[in-house]
Amino acid sequence: MELILKEQGGELFKKVKENSNKLNPMQRKLIKFILDNYMEVGFMSAAKLARKVHTSQSTVLRLSNTLGYEGYGFMQSDIQAMIKRKISYAAFVDKTKTSDVNSNLKGIEQFESLYSRVINLDIENIKNTKRNINVTTLVNVVDDILKAKNIYVLGLRSSASLAIFFGISLNMIMDNNVKILNNINCSLFDQSLAVTKKDILICFAFPRYTKETVKLIKFAKKKEIKTVVFTDDILTPFSEDCDYLIPININSTGYIGSYVAPLSLINFILSLTTYKKGRKALARLKEVEKYIKEYGVFYSDK
Repeated sequence: MELILKEQGGELFKKVKENSNKLNPMQRKLIKFILDNYMEVGFMSAAKLARKVHTSQSTVLRLSNTLGYEGYGFMQSDIQAMIKRKISYAAFVDKTKTSDVNSNLKGIEQFESLYSRVINLDIENIKNTKRNINVTTLVNVVDDILKAKNIYVLGLRSSASLAIFFGISLNMIMDNNVKILNNINCSLFDQSLAVTKKDILICFAFPRYTKETVKLIKFAKKKEIKTVVFTDDILTPFSEDCDYLIPININSTGYIGSYVAPLSLINFILSLTTYKKGRKALARLKEVEKYIKEYGVFYSDK
C-alpha cells in the first residue's frame, strides 16, 4: 500500500502514514479501495463509497476522522487534488457532482452549502500550511533572498498571478534587483542566460506543471543557482532539483486550485523581508511613494 501512496503523493499519503497504527481492518480495506480507484472515489458521496466497499456510511466518516480530517468532504478534497494532476480542467468539471448545491431549496439558500465548503476549504488550506511548514525554512529563504545579487521570480499560467504579485511587492523594498520571468515576449531561457551563482530563483509551480517551468528549474540546478519552489506536493518532476521545496495545500471545489494559502505565505515572506531590511526597507518605500506621487500613478479626485 505504501508504494501506491508514494507514487500518487499528496496530503492523503501523509495522513495515512501518520495514522496507520490506528486503522482497523475495515478501514484498511477502505483505504486500499480509495487508492486503487481514486479517480472515481474523488466524486463519490460517502454513502456511495460505503456501498462499493460493502460497509456503512458511518465507517467511511469515521475513517476520515481517524486520519485527522474534520469530515469526509476534506478527505475527498485531497483525493480530488490528486486527480487534478492527471486530467484536464474540462474533464474535472465534467466529473464533478453538484452535491454541495441543495436543489431542494429555492433561491440563494440552495448555494449556501457550496459557499461554506469553499470558505472552509480555504481555512483548512491555511491551517495545513501553518502546521506543515517549518518557519526556520522560510527564514532561511528570506536570508538567501537578501544575500542574492538578483532575484528571479517565475510562475506560468495560473501561477503567474502569484509570481507577479510577489515580484512587484518584493521589488518595492529591494534595490530594483527583482526580475519577473515570463514567456510572452521571449523565451525563458533567453531571459535567464545571465543568471549566476550569486542570484536566486523563486518559482511558483502548481499543477498542472508546465514543461517550461520544469526545464528552467533543472537548468538552474545545472548552473548551481539557489532555487526555491512553492508547489502543491513533495513529489514533483522537480523535487530533486531545488534547494527549497515548499509544499502548500491548494485544495478547492473548482477546476483551479485555491491560492489563498500561497498568498498567506507570500505575505509572511514579504513581512519578514521588510523586518530584516529595517530602515533600508522604509527608505525604499518612501522613495517609491515619491515617484508614485510625482507621476500620478493612482487616481485622485483632488
